[in-house]
Amino acid sequence: MDTPNTQQDTLNGLGLNNIYGMLRQSHESAKRRIDHNRHVLFDAFDAKGIKGAEVTFEGSGDSGGIDKIELDHPSICDGEVGNNVRDKLLETPLGNLEVLECTSFSKEGMVDILAKGPFTIKDAIESIVYDALKAEHDGWENNDGAFGDVNFDTKSRSISMEFRERSIQYFEHEL
Repeated sequence: MDTPNTQQDTLNGLGLNNIYGMLRQSHESAKRRIDHNRHVLFDAFDAKGIKGAEVTFEGSGDSGGIDKIELDHPSICDGEVGNNVRDKLLETPLGNLEVLECTSFSKEGMVDILAKGPFTIKDAIESIVYDALKAEHDGWENNDGAFGDVNFDTKSRSISMEFRERSIQYFEHEL
C-alpha cells in the first residue's frame, strides 16, 4: 500500500476537494428549493389573506430551531383567540402542490426531490427558513450559535433575513 508523500496527497485521499464541492452543491440546492417553494407559499398566503409572516430562530451548542411563527392576518388579534386563529392558519393544508422538500447525495451530485402534499403553510414556512439558513449561514447553530428573524412580505413576494451571529472574543495581554 502506498503512503501519501505530501500533505496535499493526504487531503486528496480524504476527498476534501469533493467535500467542498458537495457543500457548494448543497447550498445551491437550498437556493433552488427557496426559489420554487416561495411561489407555493405566497400563493397560499394570497388565498388565505395572509399579508406576511415573521419567523424567529435561535441556535447554539450544535442545535437550534424555529422559536415562533407569527402571521399578519386581519382575523389574528392578541390573546388566546388570536393564537387559535394563527394555529389554524399554520395548519392549513396546501393541497397536492409540488414542493421541493429535501435533497440527497448521489454519484451525480445533489438530487432535489419534488414531493406532493399534503403540506401545510407551517411546513412550507419552516422549509424555506431552514433552507435560507443553510444557503446563507450553514452551521448557524454551532458553537456560540446565532439568532434572528426571517420576514415574508406577501405584497412584494419577498423574503428577508436578519441574522445575528454570536461570538466570544478572548484577549490576553502581557504588559
